[in-house]
Amino acid sequence: MEYDRGFREGSRTLSDKPKSVKITFESYGDVLAVEKTFSTGSRGYYGSGKIEIAGKRYQIGVNIVEIGSKPDTKAASKAS
Repeated sequence: MEYDRGFREGSRTLSDKPKSVKITFESYGDVLAVEKTFSTGSRGYYGSGKIEIAGKRYQIGVNIVEIGSKPDTKAASKAS
């Protein structure tokens, strides 16, 4: 994924983070994933959609989770 490579190389900053990410499954279709804070507290993107492959329809669910974005609940509970 091009966005991931750019982020790893340090060419992107958090201010460059997009509000949504378009995921293309070759010539079968696209899924748009939008920003989301998951129930665990982790941040990232979530998208869902349907594509057709060889005349059959498939449902897609995509989670893209930022590594290390989950709040440290152990540290927060020790501080209380």
